[in-house]
Amino acid sequence: MNLTTPALLFPAISLLLLAYTNRFLVLAQLIRQLHDQNRSDLGDVVIRQISNLRKRLALIRSMQALGVSSFILCSLSMFFLFVQLTTIAELSFGLSLALLVVSPRSNSKTWKPGRTKMVRPDSTGSPTTRTPSSFPTGFSG
Repeated sequence: MNLTTPALLFPAISLLLLAYTNRFLVLAQLIRQLHDQNRSDLGDVVIRQISNLRKRLALIRSMQALGVSSFILCSLSMFFLFVQLTTIAELSFGLSLALLVVSPRSNSKTWKPGRTKMVRPDSTGSPTTRTPSSFPTGFSG
């Protein structure tokens, strides 16, 4: 293994972290909107939806932590290769790859597309529950 092998992972890890951050920001904004729209009367459906979204935020935080750990281990692998510690570099790189593979899977046990119900306000401002397939075209949740 040479110095360029771990360097190939940097763009992939950076893009993955960017995707996790975007997902986190969208969910946080959705929670804020649900709370603001229903501030006077938080119904049971809205409370459960906010609770579900908060759980998803916690999962995204763990995905981000695994991605950052992968990035750090990849950097350490390059350092170990630079100082001629090949065995430690290979172990560090292998662990970095393992964390990179595990990070998107940390949320797959709890969230199943098609089964999740989203709360969206209707034209009167009251929340309605719909499955993702019934949202208007252009909705990306």
